[in-house]
Amino acid sequence: MLQHKKNERGQALILITFGIIALIGVTALAVDGGNAYTDRRQAQNAADAAALASGLDSIREGDWRQAGYDVAEQNGFDRDAESVSVEVYKCNEASADCGLYDGDEEYIQVLISSTVDTYFGMIVGQEQITSNVEAIVHAVSGTASQFYGGNGLVALSPSGDDVCHLNSNAEVRIVGDGAWCNSSGSRA
Repeated sequence: MLQHKKNERGQALILITFGIIALIGVTALAVDGGNAYTDRRQAQNAADAAALASGLDSIREGDWRQAGYDVAEQNGFDRDAESVSVEVYKCNEASADCGLYDGDEEYIQVLISSTVDTYFGMIVGQEQITSNVEAIVHAVSGTASQFYGGNGLVALSPSGDDVCHLNSNAEVRIVGDGAWCNSSGSRA
């Protein structure tokens, strides 16, 4: 019986060592993964905002490319920084890769690539994590049109008697427009 106890001696030390290694691995994943996720989320937000700013400046016939760079920089992604790349293209440019929108000048693409240094990843040879995000916006001017044929007073209920009902004391002035009632009620 004593012989058997001598062979199991030190077994707890090995299990504790494996447990510590597992805890360090989970901690590393949580810290480095969290930093990478945060950077990617911020880069996507910056790309979305830059694409919208570029689209608006394109409609206003301004410097749409610079507007995209400026908004990306305001959101922490300066194209001149060492660990960041920001590109703004119209989808008809040769260097753009807009997928379904390739060749269409109404679409603007913003690409942001950023690199985050790892804290624990260096142990396994992963010194940096790179995030690549993209945003594409359709930049066209809106068109103005009249609602309901230009009528200023509109009732949309398809049934009911009191939908467009006015009593004898009512005074309604509609200047330059009309009135339209969609009800099939007998007093509408």
